[in-house]
Amino acid sequence: MIPLHVDGLIVPVATSTTHVAYSSIRMEPTWMAPGQVAGAVAALSIEYGGALRYVPIPVLQKNMKEAGQILEPALEACY
Repeated sequence: MIPLHVDGLIVPVATSTTHVAYSSIRMEPTWMAPGQVAGAVAALSIEYGGALRYVPIPVLQKNMKEAGQILEPALEACY
């Protein structure tokens, strides 16, 4: 989501998928999740000195869970 050699840029929808997976990821709710994460990273980066890439992943995950994002698959979905 954050380019390796470019600072200050978030690219939430440049995904790499197979043609099969793309049929699922192209749905609007799926596109909304990376956008929400991009916004959270931008907001949190202010607290961490403005550098997007230095936002701690656990802090971002906690923020996303508090916002209602589902980060792990439901166990019953795995069987």
